Amino acid sequence: EEEEEEEGDLVLVIPPFATPEYLNDKADTIVLSFEDGNGARLVREGAPDETTVQDCPWKRMVAESKSEKSIDENHNKTTAANFLSHLNEHVPSFVTSTVAELQSQCAMDVSKLQADHVCYRTDSIEQYTSLVEALVSSADVFTLLVESEIGGRPIATFKLAAQIEIKSADGDHSIDVIEIPSPKEGSPYKAGLEHVEFVIGDGTHKSPMNDEAHKTVLNAWTERYSSVSWNVKALDKQCNPDVSTKLELCDYGKVSIKFHLIPLEDVIAFEAGQSD
Repeated sequence: EEEEEEEGDLVLVIPPFATPEYLNDKADTIVLSFEDGNGARLVREGAPDETTVQDCPWKRMVAESKSEKSIDENHNKTTAANFLSHLNEHVPSFVTSTVAELQSQCAMDVSKLQADHVCYRTDSIEQYTSLVEALVSSADVFTLLVESEIGGRPIATFKLAAQIEIKSADGDHSIDVIEIPSPKEGSPYKAGLEHVEFVIGDGTHKSPMNDEAHKTVLNAWTERYSSVSWNVKALDKQCNPDVSTKLELCDYGKVSIKFHLIPLEDVIAFEAGQSD
């Protein structure tokens, strides 16, 4: 039969053994462990209460497991808190510097455009895995919108519980979506903020699927700022095509600025609906 102890431990009690070697009054225990890290024990009926035995391997195993779990949870909470602090400190200056340099270097005014999301690069698959795991475990602050493989590497996108407000003389923006790609093999990057994306158009485009309407708006944008060195490779993307350019920022090095018609969060919702 099964008995539930006060702490929720699983104990399987078996009848007394009838052989002479098991007729003494010592407790006989078999410790079981499972793939999920939980444990159980088989105890001979009538044996002394093993909870009083300080040197019980089963109790040690449970205590060690709880300790390791507590350490992992604390590590994840600390990692998530530090990352949020980093975003709150750097995203405003990153976006503000980008907006100012677009105006200064390209005579491009994006002050009234929606700042869709920012991208934070990780420098190794280990850092990516650790960071994503920590953010997923902090669901009260970060909501995982999607994690999928794009270009042969995983990319996770999170929504913040609270927007990061960005106020400057060049216009106010707010960011609450963070894209986190793992590094491509053979293409090392320094960890940190890498790009920001803006939404252009009149807001009437609802589908992210590439069509003439997307190309017309994007081509008009590049023609409007014809002196800018544009990357138009992503104009042919099947979903949410974009155009981009790069700028050198004092505190962040070379960064990318992308322009598209549909916010990333809406694209993710659209693709989720297509797969249902």
